[in-house]
Amino acid sequence: MINLDHLVIFITAVEQGSFSGASRALKRSVSNVSTSISNLESDLNVTLFDRSKKYPTLTPGGERLFSHAQTLLRQAARLDHIAQDVNNSVEEQFNIGVGEEVPMSLIEERIAKTIRQFPNTKFRLVRDSRDQLQSRFESGELDVLIRVEAGLETDADFYTFEIFDMVPVCSPDSALADGEIVANELMIASRQLICESLFDNDMLRAEVTLATDVMLVSAMSDLIKMVEQDIGWAYISLIEAEDRAAAGTLKIITPEYSLINRGAALDFCIMPANQLGPVAQFIKSQFTEKCYS
Repeated sequence: MINLDHLVIFITAVEQGSFSGASRALKRSVSNVSTSISNLESDLNVTLFDRSKKYPTLTPGGERLFSHAQTLLRQAARLDHIAQDVNNSVEEQFNIGVGEEVPMSLIEERIAKTIRQFPNTKFRLVRDSRDQLQSRFESGELDVLIRVEAGLETDADFYTFEIFDMVPVCSPDSALADGEIVANELMIASRQLICESLFDNDMLRAEVTLATDVMLVSAMSDLIKMVEQDIGWAYISLIEAEDRAAAGTLKIITPEYSLINRGAALDFCIMPANQLGPVAQFIKSQFTEKCYS
């Protein structure tokens, strides 16, 4: 059986360039370093260092084993961390549902912090239709749910953590892009693309639907590309609209009369529980530290 402590000493000696350097780095005597490496060589039946010169150098066999020794130590450290997670009841897998209409830029930092905090948990991020996300959340397939205006449709605990503005946009090639102010009648007569997740939201459907010719698109990313191709105009988040307007692929429409008089609320939903796991507690803290409810 290979002694992990001997592997640490071996790797440190290589990285420090000498046995004495390893002794200083590890705060051990040179004789202890030398003996440990000799014992490792005996266990492996391989000469790791050529000691014929002033400073020991790796033999071909030592060079070959060095990278494997590093990998083995990393795996040992990971095993130790996983064992700690098991003892602390850290979730092995954690599934996050995100509505199609939710701008990733408004949630990515919070999610990234959670993933970095629990490197041994397997995370899954799911985009889907509003109804499908709700069904998967209620069945327990999703641990948390992030979407627009969720409050009236769930018995789960929900927290409004962000309110973002939505604006109408069109292609720079659209007839709607010709004027500074666009008549509402012209927008009503032009095809409107609507993200299905917004259309399926009873609280927002009437506000986001203006045109008589409506085309539903399931993925927000596809909707934006179709608007850029002048298939129609659409409501998207201001943060996404500004980025594309700056790039010249979309134009933000200024309607004659304001159409949406309030921002869209982003809700974080989690099922009530007497005791949440560490991952659930952490991600909840990320989304509820500053919230509107």
